[in-house]
Amino acid sequence: MKRAVMTALTAVLVTGIAAAGPPSSFAGARQLDSQAAAPGDANRELRERTCRWQWLDPGTWTAREERRTALCVLDRWSVPGGFDTFSRIINCESGWFRGAYNPAGPYVGLGQHALSSWYGRVTAYMPDTWKIGPWTRWRNSRAMLATTAHMMHAVGLSPWSCA
Repeated sequence: MKRAVMTALTAVLVTGIAAAGPPSSFAGARQLDSQAAAPGDANRELRERTCRWQWLDPGTWTAREERRTALCVLDRWSVPGGFDTFSRIINCESGWFRGAYNPAGPYVGLGQHALSSWYGRVTAYMPDTWKIGPWTRWRNSRAMLATTAHMMHAVGLSPWSCA
């Protein structure tokens, strides 16, 4: 029973995130950013500098926050093929579901990193000033998106089977 409920919830989440889909261009980042905070928001500069967009919407890590974070990290670390390629790979690897887990590796999270490699990768690719809160957890969307984008920028797309 418990497994059936979890499977149903996962299907609903993945379907909802995939249906919402990421914005099709970096122009979408500007529109999302303009809606992200009220004028005079003292934390806005910090959010923009560190791509820290979670908890702006009700709940934790909504699809909108993940898209905003992805666009933000790609402004810092461009990847071959740009946002469209990055988004396609994330969608193929995990369906934009941050809790994605493939026992074959095991591979985890939005970018489907090998669980055995995750700590080394997040430590290497996350900027030191971003290492606050639960930054080493693979279910942390900001850590996963930043690490994946920075790694793609540094080594290319070959580590991802969906590339």
